[in-house]
Amino acid sequence: MKGKMSAEGRARIVAAQKARWAKLKSNSQAPAAAKEAKPKTAKAPAKKKRTMSPEVKAKLAMAMKARWAAAKAGKAPLPTAKKKK
Repeated sequence: MKGKMSAEGRARIVAAQKARWAKLKSNSQAPAAAKEAKPKTAKAPAKKKRTMSPEVKAKLAMAMKARWAAAKAGKAPLPTAKKKK
């Protein structure tokens, strides 16, 4: 049977969580006023996400096909097989 938490223990956790929320709320109110006072500036452009070139995609696809072919032929472990520690 799983042990249950006592009402006292649960009350301590609830009190600690309320204290954390109160601290966060008190900290977030001061910077909010400061943000409104500052003039708005242009945001920096978002970094471009990296993409694979078609050549690299083709190379990876061929490598995976070769890996699966070897696994199906019984020459190598399956790529999805869990590794032993």
